[in-house]
Formats: sequence, C-alpha cells, structure tokens
Amino acid sequence: MESHDDAVSARDKLGWLRASRVLLALPDTFDLEPLLHNRLDLVLLQREAARRKAELTLITRDPVVVEHCHDLGIACFPTIDASHHRLWQTARARFAENNLVESRRDNELESTAPKVEQELPDITNKFRVNLRQGFAALAIISIVCLALIACPSATVYLTPIRNHVAADTIVTADPDATQVDNAQGFVPARLLQERVNAFATVETSGSSDLPTQRAQGLILVTNLIDEQLTIPAGTIIGTIVSPPVQFTTVADATLPGKVGQTVAIKIQALVPGVEGNVPSNQIRVMLGPYGARVDVTNLQPTQGGDVESRRAISQSDRDRVRSLAVQQLQQRAFDKMQNDPIVNLLNTEFVPLESLSVQNIDTETYSGNVGEPGEKLSVEIEAVVHGIAIDERGARQLAYSELSSNVGPDFTLSPSTLVFERGPVTALDDERRVTFTVRASGETLANIHPADVQNIVRAKSIDSAKSILRRQLPLSATPQITTWPGFWPIMPILAARVQVVIEGGN
Repeated sequence: MESHDDAVSARDKLGWLRASRVLLALPDTFDLEPLLHNRLDLVLLQREAARRKAELTLITRDPVVVEHCHDLGIACFPTIDASHHRLWQTARARFAENNLVESRRDNELESTAPKVEQELPDITNKFRVNLRQGFAALAIISIVCLALIACPSATVYLTPIRNHVAADTIVTADPDATQVDNAQGFVPARLLQERVNAFATVETSGSSDLPTQRAQGLILVTNLIDEQLTIPAGTIIGTIVSPPVQFTTVADATLPGKVGQTVAIKIQALVPGVEGNVPSNQIRVMLGPYGARVDVTNLQPTQGGDVESRRAISQSDRDRVRSLAVQQLQQRAFDKMQNDPIVNLLNTEFVPLESLSVQNIDTETYSGNVGEPGEKLSVEIEAVVHGIAIDERGARQLAYSELSSNVGPDFTLSPSTLVFERGPVTALDDERRVTFTVRASGETLANIHPADVQNIVRAKSIDSAKSILRRQLPLSATPQITTWPGFWPIMPILAARVQVVIEGGN
C-alpha cells in the first residue's frame, strides 16, 4: 500500500489479485488519516478477501491495526521477512458483530462504503479445532499405515537342489577352419615352425668281445727235397679250412737237406682271439717260396687264443639316444613357440606337445657306430620342428555346448562351477589335423525365480513362509529368513521389500 491509499483502494487492489494468499504491507506514515485504524474498514477488507477465497495477512507496526488484527483473527507481522519464518496463524472473522458494531456498520456503510456482498457462513473456532485434530489423527494413521507397508524388509536365503554333470567332447583342430563348427566338432588352428638343435647322450647297453691273447703252438715241417732250407721267422702258415686262420713263425729254423728230414717250429696266431685255437692237423699250408718244398702240420692243437668282453654300441642304444634328442627338439621348439615374438601365440591358443613333429633334419651326427666298443653314445641333431596352435576358446565352446545339452529344462548350469580339462591328442593325420578330447563338468542348480519367491512369502508369517517355500520349491535345505526390524513376525506386504539370495546363483 502507498501512503495515499485508503480502505476503498485497498479493497480494489484485492480485486486485482487471483492468488490464494495475500500479503498486505502497510506504510509506516500516511499523508492523511492512518490506514485501517477504523475497525470496520479492516472487517470489510477481511470479508473482501474471504469472498475471493484468499488468505489475508498484514505487514504493519501500527499498534492500533495490530490490535484490530488480533481481535479479528488476521495474521499480522512487523516485517515481510518475519512472515517467511513463522506460520500464518489466522482465523476467519466472526461476521456476527455486537450491536455496537452492527449499528456502526449501518451508519458507516451508508456514508463511506459500497454495499457488501452476501456474507460467508460462520465457522466456529471449536469446529475448526476439531477439524484440525481430525486431520492430524488421519495423517498420523496414514503415516503409521505407510510405515507398516514400506518400512519392514526381509531377506530369504535359499539353497536349491544341485546336480553334477559332465560330458566328453571330441574336438578336431583344423588349420583350414576359420570358425568353430559345432556340427563337425572343428575348431580353428594354425601351423607353427621353429628351427632348433639338440644334444643327447646315453650309456651303451651292448657288448663286444675284444681279442686279447694270440693262440700259440708247434708245427712239424718235413723237407720234400734234398736241399737244406732255412725258414725265416715271420713265415705265414695257414689252415686248410675256410676261412683260413693264419699263423706266423716266431723264430728262424733250418731244415736239414735230405728228403724226410723234419724240424719243429714255434708259431703264434696272426691275430688275437679264440679263432687261433685250432685242432691238430689243421695247419697244412705254408705261404711263400717254401710252400711247394715242405710239408707242414700241427700235431697238437694250438692254444692260448682269448678275448675280453667289453661294452659296445647296440642298435637299441642308437634308437634310444635319437628318441631323447627328438624329445629335446620338441621341447625346445615348444618353449620357443611360447615365447617367440614372431610366432606371437595368442592367450586363447595352446600347442599340444603331441602335435610337434620333426620335419627337416639338417644334421644328425653320432659319436660311434653300432658294434663299436664304447661306454657312451652321443648324437647331435639340428632340425625344423612343426607344431599346431589350437584355439582353446573354441574347444571349450564345443564342450560347453555338449554339456548344456545334458542339462534338464528345470535346471541351470552354474558358471562358477564349470571346469574344462584337455585330454591327450588321440590322432594327428596327414593334413595336420589334431584330434583330442575336452571334458567339461560343473554343477546345475534348480531354477528358482526371485519374483515367484517374493509373491509366495509376502504378508505371511515367517514360519508359514518357510513351510510354503519348502513345499513348493526344489530346495535341498530349509529356507532361512531374516527380517528388519528383527522382532517383526510378518513378511513385508510389498514384494519389493523382500530380497532373495540364492546360493550359487548370480
């Protein structure tokens, strides 16, 4: 309000508004008579606000206006800021005034105010108090009901029935495959190669007889001519059997020059060994210029030829040392394939040792030949080794598909229990395809849907909920239920307030 406003302009300003709450700020000074000091003006202003269904509050420090507001039940504050921090405790004006007011109204209305519209019905303070108390009680009851519905919560712990399942799947890794083929059981693979060398040594297991002593004896030489003969040491004498065994004379001997004269000459085998031990009458040949002039024979067997058994290289030793070298080649190639940046083995790939094969041998050198004496046999080999890198993820995919087909419709595989085990390589064909087995195993859980559990237990007692769950669901143990607050004996009415925890579930 401005300082020049009066009661009539105040009512006019109320007519401009369409708000449900009106704050009327009066100035502290007026050019003319202070505004609203006349109680009847304030009554008419209050009725205008009531007619427009607006709640009226005054801002003034004028003690007269404050007193009138207090009597008429109009909220009054000294400042606008105070009206923002305190409740507007108002009461509708009692329009049935005493006789003095009525008479003043009749006189003043005729002279200073327009005709007032029809009055609103009076509402007594007692009725208002009762109505407010009723609304307060209804609000408290509503809050309590909402608390009973929304606040309690429960957690249901369930242990579904478990079954163990397993399946063996035959997988073929094909270097020509580009993707997993569930129908044929093929998974992609790729060829690898590494150049490596190996050195292996084994102890020999064969044996060899080494001649150590030469046989010795005497021969009787008979002169066939009438001429003296001198037979020098080192003359070769041999047996008549095949192959011939040869001996040499160990000293010079002179044969008298007359037919039939004889001389005994000491001999020894040309080579050591038991072959020099020949029976009597077997040495009959003398080599050289005297062969046709004399007759030779041994009246007694020759003796003393001997051998010593020593370790020697056998064919099995050769095969064994080569096998060890090949294993070394495969292992070294395998290690290089795992770490070679050129090969770059992927995290999802693996190389079976059985798939490694020696393809191109550049050198293969042995320390001895079969039959030669020796304590050890060594071999050094340099070769190119081929291997197959297999997509393990694809192999597991095949195994999982096979395992899933063994799971019934009322059960679900628990991912956390899945175990995959690779079996050995069972076949490696000419096209470098590797066949092996993969065993997949895990646990299946009976299907339990949390929404069904929530609908089953809501608004039931805890014991009743446990009994119904045990009866209707595939459980291996009695359900456990906790509530909040802990003393609350009834399951929540709202299904959303029930949390379901399934052991082994995700």
